[in-house]
Amino acid sequence: MPQINLLIIDGDDNFLKEIKSRLSPDRFQVRTADNCREGMEIAQRVRPDLIISNIDSPKLDGWSFCQLVKTNPLTEDIPFILVSDKKDDFNPLKAVEVESDDFLVKPFGFDDLLARVEIIMKRVYSKKESSSLHSKTASASFSHLSLADLLQVLGMNQKTCTIMIEKGELKGQIFMEAGVIKHALLGDLKGDAAVYEQLRLTGAEIFINDGISEIYETTIDKKPEALLLTQLTRLDKDKKATLHEPMLDKLFGQEASSNLTPDLQKGLERIESLGLIRRLRK
Repeated sequence: MPQINLLIIDGDDNFLKEIKSRLSPDRFQVRTADNCREGMEIAQRVRPDLIISNIDSPKLDGWSFCQLVKTNPLTEDIPFILVSDKKDDFNPLKAVEVESDDFLVKPFGFDDLLARVEIIMKRVYSKKESSSLHSKTASASFSHLSLADLLQVLGMNQKTCTIMIEKGELKGQIFMEAGVIKHALLGDLKGDAAVYEQLRLTGAEIFINDGISEIYETTIDKKPEALLLTQLTRLDKDKKATLHEPMLDKLFGQEASSNLTPDLQKGLERIESLGLIRRLRK
């Protein structure tokens, strides 16, 4: 893999110095800036291979900076990692909306940062070398979010994309057009059954490709919120575990059942904490 040209933006000068000192000059060429406005100027002029930016920046914050990079024809293909100084300040759903490729919350280990950089750049170089892709695609890893969260965000933003789920040798796909789920695959399963099993997977890797690069049959034609309600109801009936009543009352608008799996309980609690219950009821 060739030398990686990094642009790092952070107001903490000690952080910039430490990261730069630990990145091998044989492997990385590093440019730094202490604010996103300066970072945007560098990005347009240099077009780095990868941008790492703190969300906290005067005049132009990291959220807006990432969105500008992803909507500017000169920089839209540059991968982007957002960094937050505090866990409470970070919004993973907003990171998806601005099309960040990954995010980190301080304090994080240098090895963790390096691993994420290497994964993103391997994916970028792999796409450049692939002759099978005839149209521009953008791929990002979203394993830090649940599949239910991603379907909600992509649906609300009316995205056309391919979601890929991988766990060991098990591989699945979900195709969306203008925010509507059109088809899903998981092994020999298709349609609603494939989505159901993918929602049940834990510890899977999730990737998103911008656009759809293959022909598929339409086995589903539902918006994410409608499909999620159906699948969560099915999980409720199938798995027979306990969930406290107030959350189900909010989600389904009816008397709560007490038959939900621990995994579903955890997933619904995450959805509620992210404020998605209101959207699911629309």
